[in-house]
Amino acid sequence: MGNRQQNAETQTVPVKEGDYIEFTHIEGEAAKEKTRATLTNLENGKQEYIGKKRTYRVTSTGLIRQ
Repeated sequence: MGNRQQNAETQTVPVKEGDYIEFTHIEGEAAKEKTRATLTNLENGKQEYIGKKRTYRVTSTGLIRQ
């Protein structure tokens, strides 16, 4: 928040099929901030920028973007 540096963090949380996962990045609407909140698939290294808010549903085959 403000001028403080926030370190990247990884969290492991239990989820089950049918759960929803929501990521929110407060600064996400500013043009220069759109690439600062990034989700990385640890299995394939693919990165996805989340902007301000991104929601996924957990399915038997993975995450579905809502």
